[in-house]
Amino acid sequence: MKKFVKMAVAAAIAGLSLAAQADLVIDDFTTDQAYLTDTVLDASGLSSQACGAGIIGGCRDLFSRRQATRP
Repeated sequence: MKKFVKMAVAAAIAGLSLAAQADLVIDDFTTDQAYLTDTVLDASGLSSQACGAGIIGGCRDLFSRRQATRP
């Protein structure tokens, strides 16, 4: 009986913690960001940063690097 109670309590705690995390929004993607097109085959790449209130930490970074040509 003790083992059952412990397992039931553990399951309830796990279920509550998952429900609590469901409301966390990391990025709502309402802030526009530059469209990146890397047409040069080299190691330099392109980057873009967008900052807004809907992003945890305030900013989002994108980096694109073309490493090979299409077959």
